[in-house]
Amino acid sequence: MKYDLSICLPAIRTRNWKKLYDTACNSVGKYSFEMVFVSPYDLPPELEGVDNVRVVKDFGAPTRCFQMGAISCLGELITAASDDGVFVKGSLEEAIDLYKQQCQDGDGVIVRYTEGQVCHLIPMSMQAFHTGLLKPILLYVWQESTKSISGVYF
Repeated sequence: MKYDLSICLPAIRTRNWKKLYDTACNSVGKYSFEMVFVSPYDLPPELEGVDNVRVVKDFGAPTRCFQMGAISCLGELITAASDDGVFVKGSLEEAIDLYKQQCQDGDGVIVRYTEGQVCHLIPMSMQAFHTGLLKPILLYVWQESTKSISGVYF
């Protein structure tokens, strides 16, 4: 695989994409990543030419967009995001570390959900996923619209 992590998201808010990308850079730590926006829109100028960012063109519903994007992902692990959120510093690195330490193929990382405050990953249970070629992972995302943190997993 070309990247440690693929961040795949249905996306229509191009004005937020640079901020989301910048916070992902601060969240992955030592790991490499790609960000795959699935959208009817082109990349904003500030992300054009960034090697690990691309757009998959689609005009469908968010769930279909995620599926279309996931097919094209090049990462060993995959996660979802929202284009009206930001990543908590170090959270993706912590989630990947947890996955590599405690999981095997077919496992995913699931953590407790919280709103309005930053917390550390707390593993609840490892659950088997049928994932085909990609392994699932969880991330924390700060939702600007609701001023809350959510755990997203696939």
